[in-house]
Amino acid sequence: MKDDRPQSANGFVSQSTPDILTLGEASALVVGRAHELVKQLTSATQRTDPPFNAREYARLVGIKGVVEADLGEVGAALLRYSDGHVVEVNRNHHPVRQNFSIGHEVGHIILDELNLTRVEDTDFRTFSPQTHSRARSRTLEHLCDVAASELIMPEAVFKRYLSASAVSIQSVGRLATAFGVSFQAAAIRITEVSEEACLAILWNAWPKKRRKGFRVTWCVGPGKNLSWKRRGVPLHMLASNVSALGKAYDGDETVKSRRLFQLDGSVTRVFTESKGFGRGETRYVLSLAFPQR
Repeated sequence: MKDDRPQSANGFVSQSTPDILTLGEASALVVGRAHELVKQLTSATQRTDPPFNAREYARLVGIKGVVEADLGEVGAALLRYSDGHVVEVNRNHHPVRQNFSIGHEVGHIILDELNLTRVEDTDFRTFSPQTHSRARSRTLEHLCDVAASELIMPEAVFKRYLSASAVSIQSVGRLATAFGVSFQAAAIRITEVSEEACLAILWNAWPKKRRKGFRVTWCVGPGKNLSWKRRGVPLHMLASNVSALGKAYDGDETVKSRRLFQLDGSVTRVFTESKGFGRGETRYVLSLAFPQR
């Protein structure tokens, strides 16, 4: 019997989805489709180890070409044509960033395939049409990042590499090198797949020109696959220059400390490892915090 469901350029059959999905439900669908592409690629190439090239995934979803262009601050753009889509990627960006940007654009194709037109993120509910439009755009962009993460750092493979040694801030550099991703991307992925609950925190020098301390830029964790679901953030979003963070920023060694975190309303000291990454004006500190140690 003929299948009349809509098909993408690569023959993928679009599945019917509910009118409205939660962000979690949509993320699960996106990860599932990305996982299918990973299996397809590893089967075709007989390669199961990183790095994973997003250009190869682009071909699998019917993108007819990836070209480099001057895009200013934009990482990449998906150009839709009737005879096949093209991805433009910023030629001025580092190859690691280019790879993730291409994976993000493949994510847009995945959203098309899955027909994810309506996703309800409870954090963005609003009665303002303009605010709702911006919130929806952020939600869809987030889903494309979810797709890129699974394509470039497949969960099963990333877990295998992570389990080769104890989870620590030292794992960040090793995994970033193996998978060809940024240190920040590797740290976030660790929080997502680690069997142990952990949080990743990015600290930037503050203020930039005359550093007096460090300020939290983002904090993620403890992980999407864990029963431990408590939200956690550092109690103090600013830290002094003479703290453990200052020592990590100025040196190359791992600095261990116990920092105060707010965990679902309660305040507790959490074992934390911090390390400086980058050079010059782009230097920053990444921390991994382990609430159960």
